[in-house]
Amino acid sequence: MKTKTFPINHLIEQIHQSYDFDNIKEPPARIYKIPTLSAYAVQSSHIEGAPTDTAEASVGVQHSIEGDLLRWYGDCWMGLDWRMSQPHLRITYIGIKDYENLFPYVQPEPLKQRLAEMFEEADKAFENELWLSFTTIAGGVCEGILSSVLRAGKALNFSQLIKRAKENSIITEQQGNTLDDVRKLRNIIHPNRYNEPNISRPVAMELRILIDELMRVDWEAKLKGENSAK
Repeated sequence: MKTKTFPINHLIEQIHQSYDFDNIKEPPARIYKIPTLSAYAVQSSHIEGAPTDTAEASVGVQHSIEGDLLRWYGDCWMGLDWRMSQPHLRITYIGIKDYENLFPYVQPEPLKQRLAEMFEEADKAFENELWLSFTTIAGGVCEGILSSVLRAGKALNFSQLIKRAKENSIITEQQGNTLDDVRKLRNIIHPNRYNEPNISRPVAMELRILIDELMRVDWEAKLKGENSAK
């Protein structure tokens, strides 16, 4: 089994109920959007976080998952019970059931399909410790993600995408440096680069962490927030 965590911060709806204690139907709820959640075959899940007031700590955090939506229920007896600092959802899953759902923000649709196919292959390469194959393919997936987020189309190459993404605070300086390293390392597939060191396990691990971070970002909310601030 594998585990993954997602921040809970994109509130899209808040449902308040007025209670008739003789006829309680459903507690109040907050509905959060968690992009990519529907991609996973979830076996179990729970919400984690530190209570902001120990006197008001929950006796149990009730929730349900519907696609990319998390429905977080309040305590029907004590009122709303979301008093938790930096909450996140932790899932236990058996695998990826739909790779396209890992890229909900990617347009056009053919690019989304291609990235899904590429990442599925990269995922298998990683599991089998095929570092060269993984890094080469995963680097292409990162390039596709940046191209879609920046709406660059075919106008920018990978190096230019990385530079533009750093300038626009789409990625951090450290993430940009990792992608630059990956961009250069992809060239060792050429026969005349045989004297250069092969791709190592640590490099592949760093890239795996980065690509997981990029896929977990709520790009719709992030870009909307940045545009509103301008």
